[in-house]
Amino acid sequence: MIAVVRVAGGCAAPATDLAAEPPEGLRRYLSMCRRAYTRTDGKASLPDIAPILDTVQQQDGSSHSAHLHHPPVEDVDSASLFPESHVSIKSLSQLLGLAFYFPFGLAISLLRMALWIALLAADLPWLTANDSGIAVLQKLLGLNIEWLNPDLIPAQRHVLVSNHVTAGDLMVLYSRPKLYTHLISVNLPPQACKAQNHRIKLVQATPESYNDLAKPSCSENVHLFPEGGLTNGRAMMRFSRGFMRFAQGGPVVPVALRADLPWGISTHTLTSSFLANLFWFCFPPSLSLQATVLPPLSRTQGEGNAAFVERVQQAIAEELGIPIIDFTVQQKRQQVQLHQKEAKS
Repeated sequence: MIAVVRVAGGCAAPATDLAAEPPEGLRRYLSMCRRAYTRTDGKASLPDIAPILDTVQQQDGSSHSAHLHHPPVEDVDSASLFPESHVSIKSLSQLLGLAFYFPFGLAISLLRMALWIALLAADLPWLTANDSGIAVLQKLLGLNIEWLNPDLIPAQRHVLVSNHVTAGDLMVLYSRPKLYTHLISVNLPPQACKAQNHRIKLVQATPESYNDLAKPSCSENVHLFPEGGLTNGRAMMRFSRGFMRFAQGGPVVPVALRADLPWGISTHTLTSSFLANLFWFCFPPSLSLQATVLPPLSRTQGEGNAAFVERVQQAIAEELGIPIIDFTVQQKRQQVQLHQKEAKS
């Protein structure tokens, strides 16, 4: 059998011409699709995927050119990227365990949400910028955080980029001794940017903030989620190239994030609100986040921004063994609007 990954492009975007792409890049992409499929079926193998590449090459009469069709955003199967519900029960034991825990989880989640808000409002350095205080905070929030290969993070100014799988992914940065500037959506409350005594400096992602970070005099380490939104961890949306504006002066460090939650819980869905995402992040008795640091990358001579960003994302996808879907956060917003219209009709 052959693994198929559905792709999508914006309504105004033309079909992608792969004539300028090396065949090895396409082969790596198909190899990732094969690995993702093998995880669920166990039968796919490289010979199953190779005929696709051969067919693509023959259609255009060249060794490495083809056209991919990009269906409208409404035709994309959102389940390939986003959980359909906050809870996915797959066994009777999961159902019984969740039913027993639910009243406790409800109370715990509300208390933890209040703690989040209190920490942002109080802005206490002894708790939010201190190793011992952070360790206590993580225990109260039920978080188990693990960093793999942290020694790969360079001492000089750098940019950390990672995939985005839970509403609380930023908590992994609290375990790092360095201060990171993190770019957040302009849709989030501006009060979140007022805290000054955290391991993370939250800055809204505006043209002005990008220009400030791009100044030669800027020495801040930066972290961001180039996907621009949450996914289910089984695939990735295409990275935005915006961070290249301030990534010219140092290396880019890819970080692969993994999350482990009980009872089939997902902290978010395609259409869930920020408060709903925070509630389900705080709901489980415990939650594990693992950050795997990959070797730092820098642009090679003659390498364009698009090719470099693709190489960075490819490194994360290969570490996680998941495919990259030709789908952007802008298209995700379009899908949300479509779902909202359908719900009203």
